[in-house]
Amino acid sequence: MAQIKDILSIKLEDDIKSVINLNSQSEEDILEELDGFILTESLSKHLSDLFGSGTKQSGLWLSGFYGSGKSYFSKMMGMLLSNRTIVGTPMRQRFMPKLQGLKDADILQNSIEAMGRTRNHVVLFDSAKETG
Repeated sequence: MAQIKDILSIKLEDDIKSVINLNSQSEEDILEELDGFILTESLSKHLSDLFGSGTKQSGLWLSGFYGSGKSYFSKMMGMLLSNRTIVGTPMRQRFMPKLQGLKDADILQNSIEAMGRTRNHVVLFDSAKETG
């Protein structure tokens, strides 16, 4: 009989960070966080809403309960917007396998690829940690 660990694409024995540090920008940390990020149907809907909003606003506010994944989600979105190259591969290209199996994967992929048509400046900060 197959076990859950045999059908998942993530390694269950890997350490899972309980808190995502928005300021941690090393390539190793970003790769580890991307590998552990699971894009569910629910999260993909939020991602679609974000990309489909067509907003011209200069910022985005995320709110939710403690531990709900706001920092993780925002860091992944920030990395997609900035499209930083991680170990020789742009972030958007590294993110595409996360779309596999999602209901609207093609639409989402087109939205992510369309990000390249605009210039984005991403500033991530945790207001609970900022002082002054």
